[in-house]
Parts: sequence; structure tokens; C-alpha cells
Amino acid sequence: MPSFIKATTNTAMQKALRDSSHIKFSLKIAPNRITNLINLNF
Repeated sequence: MPSFIKATTNTAMQKALRDSSHIKFSLKIAPNRITNLINLNF
């Protein structure tokens, strides 16, 4: 039973790390996209 709990915790932590890195990636890219849209509109 403890090993099952450990595996579940590891999976949850890995998912959280993936999600946070994805959010950081999106935040890094979003300003560039917004700038490109503004440049296209003017």
C-alpha cells in the first residue's frame, strides 16, 4: 500500500511540474504573439 501511495504522489508531482513548465512556456511566448498581432494590425 505505501508503494502505491508513493507512486501516486510521484505522478502528481510530475504532472504539477509539467503544468508549471507549460505555464512558464506560455507566459514566455504570449508577449511575442501579442507583439506580432499588434505589428500586423498597424
